[in-house]
Amino acid sequence: MFYIEGLRAGVLTPQDSVMLQRLFERASSHFEQVWGHPPRAEEGEAIFVERPPGTAPEQVVNLGLCDTADALVGVLSFVRGYPDPTTWFIGLLLFDPCAQSQGYGASVVEAFCAHAWESGATRLRLAVGLNNDGARRFWVRNGFHFVRKAETVGEQSGVPVEVYERHRAATV
Repeated sequence: MFYIEGLRAGVLTPQDSVMLQRLFERASSHFEQVWGHPPRAEEGEAIFVERPPGTAPEQVVNLGLCDTADALVGVLSFVRGYPDPTTWFIGLLLFDPCAQSQGYGASVVEAFCAHAWESGATRLRLAVGLNNDGARRFWVRNGFHFVRKAETVGEQSGVPVEVYERHRAATV
C-alpha cells in the first residue's frame, strides 16, 4: 500500500491474527491506558470483525507495518467512508515499544494522509481517550485539530474521548 524509510505497509488478513495478538501483548500498556485492561485474548481476531455500527466489512482496512527484517512492528487500522463517504476514520495506530520514538509514527501519518487524499478522502477523523495525553500531543503535532468530546461506540462503547480531524488542504 505504501512504503516509508524503514517500514513497509501491507494489508493484514485474519490469518495474521496470531502475529497481531503478539504485537498487542507487547504493547499492552496502550490497552491498559485506553481501556483500563490488557489486550483481550481475542484482540488479534477482534480487529477483523469489530467495526462502527452501519459500516460494511470491506470498509475496514488493517495495515501491518513491517520493518526491514519483515517483523510486524506496528498496525494502522482505519475505516473508509465513515461516518460519511469522504471521511476516513483512524481507529488505531499502534507501534511495538521497540519501534517507538524513531519517527515512524509521523512518517506513517504523512504517507497515510497522501494515500487517503489520492483515494478521494477529504477528511481524516480519530478519537483519543481523555487519559491519553501522549496520543493527543502526537496527533496535534501531526496536523489534527480538536473537534468535540464524544463517547466510543460499538463493542467497547461509552468511553469518553476527544474527536480530532485533519482536512485535505485545498489545491489551487
